[in-house]
Amino acid sequence: MDESFDQLMRAIRVARQHNNAELFARAASAMVQVTSDFGQHHTARLLEEALGLLPQSDTRHRALVLAHLAFALRAAGHSERVQSTGKQAIELARETGDSRILAIALRFVIMGLRGNPETLNQRLVYGRELVA
Repeated sequence: MDESFDQLMRAIRVARQHNNAELFARAASAMVQVTSDFGQHHTARLLEEALGLLPQSDTRHRALVLAHLAFALRAAGHSERVQSTGKQAIELARETGDSRILAIALRFVIMGLRGNPETLNQRLVYGRELVA
């Protein structure tokens, strides 16, 4: 995991140097999968930075970044923002018309919502959509 983390941080530095929003977004999104729960607050900040770099028209990458942000926010203890961020991610993912983007968004939003009994019904709705 440390090597993956280091590689992703290098990619983020290169993306910053070359003002490459897509590379930055991809590397920040991948950080969610190689960072422990304790490090997700850092990942959430990178994902928020990625959103600021991506053009509004790039719904594909924005949907993925938002879905990963929903997951990172949960792990970082920001449960109040998980629901709204996750909803926005799924709405954008649907707009893309890309079933793969939607499946990824649904998966990470469901994981972001877990652990909160109040989100059970929403997780079930998203889960049904994921397997449909």
